[in-house]
Amino acid sequence: MLIAVAVDERSPHAAVSEHLADAKCLLIVDPEQNQVTEVLEAADGGADLLFAKASAERDCEAIICGDIDKAAFDLLADNMITRYYGWGATASQAVRMMQERRLQLIRQSRQGDHCQGEEHWAELQRSADTLAAKQKPQP
Repeated sequence: MLIAVAVDERSPHAAVSEHLADAKCLLIVDPEQNQVTEVLEAADGGADLLFAKASAERDCEAIICGDIDKAAFDLLADNMITRYYGWGATASQAVRMMQERRLQLIRQSRQGDHCQGEEHWAELQRSADTLAAKQKPQP
């Protein structure tokens, strides 16, 4: 299993970037071996799509980062890469927090476009419950 972590420096002790687009480096981490297997660097600007594509190409199961712009969010979602919000922690702390299920999922892009996840299924369940209640015979 590989995890991508968008950071401000080339170190597992670097802070997770506030925005994926502003990240300077992408660490590819093997959490089972507790090691960084690869470090990718971005030129100024455009890191979001570059790092989203790199995460997909390396078959990462998840990415830990800050806010994600729409195009990168869609690319990650289309490749079934789980998105975790790790801003405020270092890369190593964020990976540990992810393993402990203490990081929030990123369910929408910075522009507010939702991923069809739990909200979608909750809406379908409410609709099914409403329909069932209407069809229930009255005493």
